[in-house]
Amino acid sequence: MQTDWLVNDPSGFAFYERSHRTWIVRYGILLAFAALLGTTLQNLLSFKAGSAVQSVYWSLGLALNLAVFYVWATSKFYSRHQWIDLVLTLPFICWMSGIRVAMQGDFSSAGWFPMAFVTGNHVLGALFASLFFVANARLYIVWLIIYIIDYGLILHSVTPDIKAAMYGWGAFLPVAIISMYYTWTIDHRAYRNFKLSQILEDEKSKTEQMLYSILPEEVAGRLRDGQAVADAFSDTTVVFIDIVGSSELARSLSPKHFISTLNDVFSIADHATSAFGVEKVKTIGDAYLAVAGGRGGGDAVSALLFAQSVTEKVQSLAAERSLALNVRVGVHSGPVVGGVIGHKAATYDYWGDTMNVAARVESVARPGSISVTQQTYFATRHEIDYLPPRLATLKGIGELQVYDVIMTETA
Repeated sequence: MQTDWLVNDPSGFAFYERSHRTWIVRYGILLAFAALLGTTLQNLLSFKAGSAVQSVYWSLGLALNLAVFYVWATSKFYSRHQWIDLVLTLPFICWMSGIRVAMQGDFSSAGWFPMAFVTGNHVLGALFASLFFVANARLYIVWLIIYIIDYGLILHSVTPDIKAAMYGWGAFLPVAIISMYYTWTIDHRAYRNFKLSQILEDEKSKTEQMLYSILPEEVAGRLRDGQAVADAFSDTTVVFIDIVGSSELARSLSPKHFISTLNDVFSIADHATSAFGVEKVKTIGDAYLAVAGGRGGGDAVSALLFAQSVTEKVQSLAAERSLALNVRVGVHSGPVVGGVIGHKAATYDYWGDTMNVAARVESVARPGSISVTQQTYFATRHEIDYLPPRLATLKGIGELQVYDVIMTETA
């Protein structure tokens, strides 16, 4: 059985448990005050004046001690310093012993049995003290051992009769053992629940991180709340990147080498999205789809700089590995609709004619070049250099004027 819950851990179980169970200590102290008041009044009525007055003095000391513990339990330091529990409860034993010693000579005149008085008070003391040691079973056991020794010394002084003492021990020890057992058990179960809650929180965090790697945090939150995720974006630039000659590349490379090369190309694009503030949408076979101006922000210029960076770095990769590797890029600007559909393998996707046009423009781009539509051209012509327009026939669209980017070195 794990016992690390017994150590003072101000940032873990002990801190949490003491922060949430201080109300038990406060009510326990108030109950102890009530019991002390009742006992003091009974002593005043039952014992001689001298003994009764002396017992009141000791009772006042115990009351003051309880008040100090109450203030301690309500302070901001209570949750972090368990050892002070023992420091403040050890004087309880002295005050209670003082009360019994003050009245020891008057038991017979009051018609009381000394053993019953001593045992009854010790039983109450053990029960109340068990409430004061929250998440602190080890120090309660230390306190209880001292308390049992005190009980034995006082019982021996008030009744030399062995049989009477045995009755006293028979009444007190079971209560002491049970209080120790329950204090230990409550702390152990509370610790187990605390660790389980930590495990659940860790698993929840891991699950959320996995979810956020697939869906944006804001989108995932909306889905958890049962909301339909559907957004309209009026000014989005779509970038469609396709690997040129991937079929031939797949035939010339081993499957492992081919997948590794694809991964390197897409990793180049992933890093570029972060650098230029462009949002990756998905990969489609050997094509890479990204947008600027959608949920992830960015603009048309960012999209073109992103496309240039990917094209240049892929060409550098091909030169390093002596591969027939290149990309071509199609870019178009316009309105799109974004959202999440389905329940299995859900991702945030974009739809609309703008997406289709970008894919068609990519098909007429030359290897190693970027072609854009007139809409993107007018949005970026002051920051990006272009060749004169050319007329291209796009499948399903017809003739369209496209502009080819003059490639310049990007950061």
